[in-house]
Amino acid sequence: MNKKLLNLIIFFMLCEMILANHVSARMKCWTNSEGIKECGDKIPPEYTQQGYQELSKGGIVLEEKERIKTKEELEKAKKEAAIIAREEEEKLNRKRHDKMLLE
Repeated sequence: MNKKLLNLIIFFMLCEMILANHVSARMKCWTNSEGIKECGDKIPPEYTQQGYQELSKGGIVLEEKERIKTKEELEKAKKEAAIIAREEEEKLNRKRHDKMLLE
């Protein structure tokens, strides 16, 4: 009798764990190739690199993943970062030069 009760308790605990995990899963929303917003618990592989939102059970946006950038966009961002770094270095050099002239 005790073994049956123990097995029954274990069975219900496993069921509860499985259901609790499924219920707490975040909903994900993405835009398909036709521009229509779709939602589900899993994103189809062809849409994973286009960016998506993760929503709570109540529909509140918890996390937003941006789409993967193209090579051109990555190179442009790299060039912009290099320009900004160069400008910052020039600004620092001017400050040093001005300070030296004032002393």
